[in-house]
Amino acid sequence: LVAGSGAFGKVFLARRKGKPGTLRAIKMIRKQFNNSQATSEVLVLKTLDHPNLLKLYEIYTHQDYTYLVTDK
Repeated sequence: LVAGSGAFGKVFLARRKGKPGTLRAIKMIRKQFNNSQATSEVLVLKTLDHPNLLKLYEIYTHQDYTYLVTDK
């Protein structure tokens, strides 16, 4: 299910396998738009844990895309 799209990619809603009812957002970003600053910011976001910040759970890479799994 596509939840949104923008200049850099799309956002999908997904259910976590094995945990019914747990929704996650998966942001698909084309690698051609990635840069070192954005990569650094994503890695910092992965270490943060605060109720007012988006929680980044996982980062997956593919030949053409990077996938960010976050709270919905």
